[in-house]
Amino acid sequence: MAFGGYAAESTANHFLPQEGTYFPLPFFGFSLLALLSLAGLVFMVCRISDPEVATLALAALVCYVWAAASMAATLLGTSLLGFRVEVLLILIFATAGVLGVAEARLVGVDFLYPAPFSERTNQIITALVLIIVATGGLAYVQQIPAQNERHIDQAYADTDGYGERADRFPADAGRHYAEIDAYLREHGRNPGEAVIYTDEINFMAYNPYYGYNAFTSHYANPLGEFEPRNTELVQWAQLSHENPDALAAAIDASKWRGPEAFIFRGELGSGEDYKTHVAHDIFPSQPNVRYEAVMFSPEAFEGDDWDATQIGPFVVVVRK
Repeated sequence: MAFGGYAAESTANHFLPQEGTYFPLPFFGFSLLALLSLAGLVFMVCRISDPEVATLALAALVCYVWAAASMAATLLGTSLLGFRVEVLLILIFATAGVLGVAEARLVGVDFLYPAPFSERTNQIITALVLIIVATGGLAYVQQIPAQNERHIDQAYADTDGYGERADRFPADAGRHYAEIDAYLREHGRNPGEAVIYTDEINFMAYNPYYGYNAFTSHYANPLGEFEPRNTELVQWAQLSHENPDALAAAIDASKWRGPEAFIFRGELGSGEDYKTHVAHDIFPSQPNVRYEAVMFSPEAFEGDDWDATQIGPFVVVVRK
């Protein structure tokens, strides 16, 4: 980055969801986890002199310092992804809560009251604690599918890359990916060798062609010069309307290895433009990405330099 002459930039930390705008306080809420976290907070305060408890408290303090630093970093146009420590804080306080419950029982309820309980009473209390803990654990486990409902639905609804869905309903446009891959291979453009451009990120997930550019800057190689490549794609789209015959030469003249194929959305022979998208970072907004439609003229791909075909909703154009 320092000596390579690249327009190096990383936007991996340009992410500020709502959770990143406040300090996580898991012990304030109406849930079993909140109650356990509150017990953990009380336990930390009461037993801070114990090395094990002090270690948990120090870990929690580090998380809060990181969250504060992340909020301050937004003034510099970035973040430290401070919202990621929320899970750690919940784990720390819940762990302390478990230790606190165990400590309270090990010390004995006799210590908390002026009149000692009988052995039978202590056994009943122990049994009640076990029942409450077991019931609470069962209630928490049963919430997991509901919390992950969106992800479970996605797992069943997404195509597997071959046009099959787990729920056996008709697949989306992903059912055409295998045919697109076969068409590219017929023209000598093989995965791991050819450079293509498409905004169909799922196609790229299943078929490892080289992408001319990443889909968003947040997942791009900092040395990949994401924004200059975006600019060049937009310029090619403009050129395809202004001087269609010059598009192939402009791609060949790129400072980077140009795309050997494009996968657009459109309809071959309709006379309408072919559509793809480029992404722009708009941190600190959430969502942090704005997508710009980029329209290519069909005339630019009607010459001797390109082959084009319609595959489902896609127009696939390949350099001859």
